[in-house]
Amino acid sequence: MSFQIRKRQILKFLQEKENASVKELADFLSYSEVTIRRDLTKLKTENAIVRTHGGVLNQEPKSPPLPFNVKITKNLAEKTAIAKLAADQIEDGDIVFLDCGSTVFLMCQFLKTKKIKVITNSLPVVSELFNSEVDINLVGGELDKARQAVHGKIALSHLEHYQVDKAFIGADGVDIKTGLTAKSETDAEMGEALLAKNIKTFVLVDKSKIGKVKYLKFAKLKSVYAIISNLKKKECNDLKKHVKVLSVSFQS
Repeated sequence: MSFQIRKRQILKFLQEKENASVKELADFLSYSEVTIRRDLTKLKTENAIVRTHGGVLNQEPKSPPLPFNVKITKNLAEKTAIAKLAADQIEDGDIVFLDCGSTVFLMCQFLKTKKIKVITNSLPVVSELFNSEVDINLVGGELDKARQAVHGKIALSHLEHYQVDKAFIGADGVDIKTGLTAKSETDAEMGEALLAKNIKTFVLVDKSKIGKVKYLKFAKLKSVYAIISNLKKKECNDLKKHVKVLSVSFQS
């Protein structure tokens, strides 16, 4: 099998699975790991793939981020259940950070009567909580219109001025070996800054994100307080060996 044929097979495999180890690709193609590593070096030179910190491979994200109003409709029932469980972790008097993730946004419907302060970089969160009991602190900085969120150096600096009791963030991938990953530096920056301050941080992800590794690693699992998801029992038990897990249900 020539390199060009192996290349097509590797890219097809990654398109279907999103990420893979060298061993998985070697087993899939029935070639030695030495040959696969050589192929991957060529593919990396062609910008067809990227290597993550955990040694797992995935394709370079080439498409722009999904608009917020599109993301919010994906897996809506599961995300709403996760958001409800996350909101249950908040008590009156808490100072809370909510990031711009779609699942985090869905928490708002369960927070409107709570006597809390919310710091956020999300315009939809501000809009949803505007006429509620919640006090709002909007992070300043540059506006990303697709994400409907504020990002950048000034936004990160803003966080340094305030005390936060609990933070609720999203992630594009949660993997036992690699940790938390994101599709871009912009997606990762708020979570990374919050975790650097040792804030009690909850990561909200539906089960489609579990076991996935994306472009940029931004935190180890042990640095977060808990993962909130909708995992099957075995998936939940495996993850619980490494981090606290709150699951909305155990599905068989």
